[in-house]
Parts: sequence; structure tokens; C-alpha cells
Amino acid sequence: MVEADAAIEFASRVGHHRAAMVAHHAAWLAALVGGRVAEAEARGREADALTARIGARRFEAQSLLWKAEASMLTGERVRAAELAKSALAVSRETALGFFGPCVLGMLAWTAEEPGGRAAAIEEAEALLALG
Repeated sequence: MVEADAAIEFASRVGHHRAAMVAHHAAWLAALVGGRVAEAEARGREADALTARIGARRFEAQSLLWKAEASMLTGERVRAAELAKSALAVSRETALGFFGPCVLGMLAWTAEEPGGRAAAIEEAEALLALG
């Protein structure tokens, strides 16, 4: 997390908003993977603000994906599924190859029905096969 914070500080100081956004996303993911959901959510708000500021819409899918993961970690499967569906919609509008397979993996994780799970996995595998 020290490195992410240093990258955020440096990118902000020199006015490189995209680099700061990416560093905020890295900090968000590190907190999330570390199980620090509250910290991850705070980091996510910063990343979302920069994403909106620079108009990097494809990163919205990434944000929605990680919000879905946080929801799963806190036992909110229905909310996670809704967020994953929103992430997939953004991915389809912007760059499905960017985070699409990850989003589809989240859809599979949150799916209640085996058919929905299988369809999400099949589509993710097809995207990955494209390289």
C-alpha cells in the first residue's frame, strides 16, 4: 500500500490524473484483497472521482466489478449480482476485452442458476481465447 500511496501522491503532484486514477485503483484492489472492505470502499470513491473527472468510462466497469466483490465479501450476493450486471453493460459499451472476462467471472460467482453461471463462464472463456 505504501507504493500505491506514493504513486498517488506523485501523480497528483505532477497533475497526471490518469496515473493517479490507476494508482487509486491499485490501492483499492490491495485493500479489497486484504479484506479491508471499508478502506477499499474509501479508496474506490477516490478512484471513481478521478474516473469521472477524466472521462475514462471503461474504468467504471472495473470499479463496479470491485464493488461487486466487496458486496460478496460482506454477504450481499444480490447487490453483487446487480453490480456485476452493470459492470458488464459498461464493458459491452466501452471495451469488453479490458475487464470483460473478470466481470463475467463475477457474474458466474453471483449467479443463482447453474445455467447463468455456465453461460457467463462460457462467454469469459471465449473472450480469453481471443487473446
